[in-house]
Amino acid sequence: MEEKILRKWHRKKSINVYELYECDQRYQRYLNLIACWTDTEGNDYNYIREKVYEFVSIENSPDSLNYKFDLMKYIDGEILLMMNLCLMKDMEV
Repeated sequence: MEEKILRKWHRKKSINVYELYECDQRYQRYLNLIACWTDTEGNDYNYIREKVYEFVSIENSPDSLNYKFDLMKYIDGEILLMMNLCLMKDMEV
């Protein structure tokens, strides 16, 4: 389910200020729900958490729209990569 949401947002070609608020809520949910930003192999994904903190700390405005859009694309791509790497590790025999 969450992967579909991530893919939907990651595929966006543009975003408006209202959607930034939706994204803020989504990222705040990640910050509240993801307790550990490392995987079982010891890979550290705290750099993603720091980018999420940066995203939610920036005020939503027309001036920040492009930067937050680029940051959203980066964060969502990295979270998808993290999910895929963890899934691949779980599937290894």
